[in-house]
Amino acid sequence: MVNQWHNFKIDTILSDAEMQSLGELYNKSRHEYIDQFYNLFNLNRYNPRSEDLKDCPAIRHLNNYAATRGLKNYSHYFLKYVPYSFTRLHEDNSDLVEKTIITFLESSDDLVGGETLVMDKHYDLPQKGLRKGPQSHKKDIVPVVAPSQRGTSLIYNQDVLHGVSQVRQGHRIVLVSWYVKNS
Repeated sequence: MVNQWHNFKIDTILSDAEMQSLGELYNKSRHEYIDQFYNLFNLNRYNPRSEDLKDCPAIRHLNNYAATRGLKNYSHYFLKYVPYSFTRLHEDNSDLVEKTIITFLESSDDLVGGETLVMDKHYDLPQKGLRKGPQSHKKDIVPVVAPSQRGTSLIYNQDVLHGVSQVRQGHRIVLVSWYVKNS
């Protein structure tokens, strides 16, 4: 897939068999309902056991993908967005995280809302007519709805403003993988 954005990348990292192993890991994971946890609201967080993470082919592949880029795993967890769930726009904790990979597992057929939002750079918009106010060129001011198809991964650095719009109906499930520098 050709990357047409500046602040993030969409890639297909995992095979169908690896996606299936993620589904199995999700089904084994313990979960908790969250009213609010930092920037997460009204959703279910699934925390896989460390021994299950080690046995999952998809997790091994994601960690190898990151390792080739000088990164090591910090954590993996699943989020299930249900009606009223959302993630407020935020940047990740730069003291902990270097890069985030969000892998899209499932969206219900009746999903309304739950779009992944990313603020992208103002590079490519046409420069026509009078411009009033401060220059915004190259600033992160363009709201983008990032594609979120099953099996694709959204990859971005810790300083990228991102969130998820409120789910009105249905559900969506993602794996959140955080990576730190391998030093």
